[in-house]
Amino acid sequence: MLKPEDITAIIDTREQQPLTLELDTTPGTLATGDYSVRGLEDLLTVERKSLDDLLGCMTSGRPRFERELKRMQAYDYRCVVVEADWQDLVKGRYRSRMQPSAATHTIASWTSLFNVPFQFCGRDRKDVEDYVSFFLFTTAKKLYERLEHLKNGCKQ
Repeated sequence: MLKPEDITAIIDTREQQPLTLELDTTPGTLATGDYSVRGLEDLLTVERKSLDDLLGCMTSGRPRFERELKRMQAYDYRCVVVEADWQDLVKGRYRSRMQPSAATHTIASWTSLFNVPFQFCGRDRKDVEDYVSFFLFTTAKKLYERLEHLKNGCKQ
């Protein structure tokens, strides 16, 4: 049975304020995203965004971020974790002139167009860290169990 201490999360070296995860971690360079798991870098990715950063991705950084979302489509397991509540976006509780309806429609459009889920985890950093830890661990556990079945000659 896989335990959290059995996997190592990779934190991209370009991550400005890395999360403190409930997993062993190591720095590394990821092609896409900010977090993954050693050995699963081509299957699993998490992109983390603060609310202000996300709004920047909807305006001046849009072309670059949409290229990132396009690359994320190649991963079997992916998500964008946002350090804010959905209501922060809906109510316009941010430092941008973007209208809340435009911001929420952009998220809906990106989710549909790129098939990448956006997980709004709230502003409490610990909640964000817990979600990313849980997502990485449960996904890695599922993938390692599937690989073990295949290695043992079992069908999925």
